[in-house]
Amino acid sequence: MIKKTKKNKNLNSKNISKKSKKIVRKTSKNKNEIIVFRMFDLLLNKSEEYNNICHKKGIQSDGLNFWRSVKPLLDDKIEILTWNKKIFNLEEQKYFKNLEKDQEKFEIIHFLYQIFNIPFIESTTKPTNNLRKLLQVGLNIGQLEHHFKRKKEYTSNKIINNNLKWYGKRRNKILKINNFIQKIHLKNISNMDNLDKLYNLLLKTLNDFIKNIK
Repeated sequence: MIKKTKKNKNLNSKNISKKSKKIVRKTSKNKNEIIVFRMFDLLLNKSEEYNNICHKKGIQSDGLNFWRSVKPLLDDKIEILTWNKKIFNLEEQKYFKNLEKDQEKFEIIHFLYQIFNIPFIESTTKPTNNLRKLLQVGLNIGQLEHHFKRKKEYTSNKIINNNLKWYGKRRNKILKINNFIQKIHLKNISNMDNLDKLYNLLLKTLNDFIKNIK
């Protein structure tokens, strides 16, 4: 499967994580579906990288502007997936819902809440089964990963510390895109033009944003 995608010269395979390739091997033979999965992984990895660099430089990250740099490029009209509402059990769903008040006070908890909010809550009032919203979930996971890997710095904050521990126990299933998706609508994806070019444009835009960190 991976060999087929390497034939596509527009895909910059050097910039695709090993984790993404593992997911692709397990889930799909469709080229366009593979590219969508890689876009998800790209947003996840680049948002984590961006936060890591900001932390290293001692400056405040700006996740909103980071997201705004690519948001206009992403379609929010074409229905490309059905969310898997079974990814979180009832107890986990209740836990997420209780985060709503704290997510307004703590940015880290906002990232955790969004992983649930987009597929479960927001989807009841407006369409979230599109490419833009799928990649927004990846963006929030990436930001959360940055903080999770620095969890020792939050031991003095009981609320954040407890939520990072809770996330850690469910981290393996959250990091896999296919756990969020019940069904990919291949016919609709095929109606999206030049997905491979879009991947490369997203990659360039995010790299440029990161390169310009001051």
